[in-house]
Amino acid sequence: MPLSAAQLTTVGGLAGLWYLVDSLMLYGSFDLSGITIAASDPLIFGSLLYTGLITTAAAVVLENFALKKVSASELSVLLSTEPFFAAAFSAFFLDESLTTKGIFGGCLIIAACLSNQFSDVLTSKREWLMGLVPGMRPKAKSD
Repeated sequence: MPLSAAQLTTVGGLAGLWYLVDSLMLYGSFDLSGITIAASDPLIFGSLLYTGLITTAAAVVLENFALKKVSASELSVLLSTEPFFAAAFSAFFLDESLTTKGIFGGCLIIAACLSNQFSDVLTSKREWLMGLVPGMRPKAKSD
């Protein structure tokens, strides 16, 4: 939970800094009228609340909780699927076009995930098969 709090504090601080720099660049001064407008309009306020609480805070907390449950190798492969799903959802929902290279890259990402997921199964099957052949014994694992 402390990691999630630190991440969310950083996100909130950077978002506030961005707002101030953006207002300085657009208006030449620190204009805080956008905050008043957002607070007075229920649709804008609800959208900001949803974005902050659900898509940012809940996602960070759930991701940090889930990261404790997987190994480093599984984590690296899972996090590498983010561009694949971003491209797939943009193609499906926003009618974006995917290039041949993008599709091939997505296939490689999925192949890496499957390879990582089933590597233990394949290793145990190979060791079992080696045990059936006379004179071939699987190497003992040193733990």
